[in-house]
Amino acid sequence: MPAHIIYKDSGGKNGWYLVDGYLDKSLKTKSKTQAEQLLKQYMQGKLNLLPCPTVQEFYDGWIERQVPPLVRRSRVRDHKQAFKKHILPRFGQSELLAVKTAVLRNFQADLLKTGLKVKSVRNIIDSSFRAMYRDARGEVEALEGKDPFLDLKWPKVKRPPPDPLSREDKRKILNCFVEAEPWYYPFVRFQFDTGCRPSETIALTWADLNPGSRRVTINKSHYLSADNDHPKTTRSERLITIGADLMELVQALRHPWSKETDKVFTNKFGTPISEDQFREDYWNRVLTALDIRKRKFYATRHTFITQCVEVGYSLKEIADYAGTSVQMIEDNYCGKQMLDPDRAPETTREIFGRPSEKTLQTMASPTGFEPVLPA
Repeated sequence: MPAHIIYKDSGGKNGWYLVDGYLDKSLKTKSKTQAEQLLKQYMQGKLNLLPCPTVQEFYDGWIERQVPPLVRRSRVRDHKQAFKKHILPRFGQSELLAVKTAVLRNFQADLLKTGLKVKSVRNIIDSSFRAMYRDARGEVEALEGKDPFLDLKWPKVKRPPPDPLSREDKRKILNCFVEAEPWYYPFVRFQFDTGCRPSETIALTWADLNPGSRRVTINKSHYLSADNDHPKTTRSERLITIGADLMELVQALRHPWSKETDKVFTNKFGTPISEDQFREDYWNRVLTALDIRKRKFYATRHTFITQCVEVGYSLKEIADYAGTSVQMIEDNYCGKQMLDPDRAPETTREIFGRPSEKTLQTMASPTGFEPVLPA
């Protein structure tokens, strides 16, 4: 509804009010003619009655506008958690104009005293809170040109280094899956052989695979039980070629009735795999059974990139294939490692071998075995 005037008569404060969105301001007059003139001035930008909303007031409307594909679902989740647990209890009733650098420094110090890591505190303040304040500057005139977050100082965050698996551990894991959980063997094998992010692999549909050229299109991701029409970053969108054995293995999963839009990798109930559930129900149990130190399922990607670096592929080739940057590989995977370009790449086929026809048929059969766990 556009800006308008309304007469209120309550508590002895009767008179005309101007209403515009969250603005509900008394015009301090009982004359309708005068109120209409003030409304006209307001509409012409000659009367500034806009108050500065509180953090809670602006957040309530702002969070409703944070929807995919404008914002990733994981980012929306993080914003909601940060505001509910930390920001609103501290700043909810404060006007946005009262959010000053000094106040933010105290907030930063108090969060660090609770034991939160620097990365977590920075996500709360410099990601979630600052994102809302940035958008508020475009809507609230009083905030134009202000950025109290600009002068906050942050210590450099030490990111945990990649934690790849050894070739022997990789062989054991693949062997365990092909023997004990053949349904998920192609999924795990695809991870080890391509280094894709799990969210990219889970999002793959049959339309993304070209068996003739052995090409796979990576152009989306699946996270928090929903598809995103893009992968993690712009650089992540790519076209990769996979080995003939891997393409044959994956194609064995396809049923005659499969549609191009169906997911390539599903759980035993035919629905998209949940990475968290898969890790809990299968990945962690396999590592425990094999007496291998627990790692994230993302370690499959670390393993692929590490082995590519070890055998001497150029960093540009690896970066393009894995959908990342040369700088990231240099900073995280090279270290003091000496590369030997004469070493031959060790493929999964060389360390494991091709599954039998019986195994391939079992994996492709929807009734080969009954579902056990809902990964």
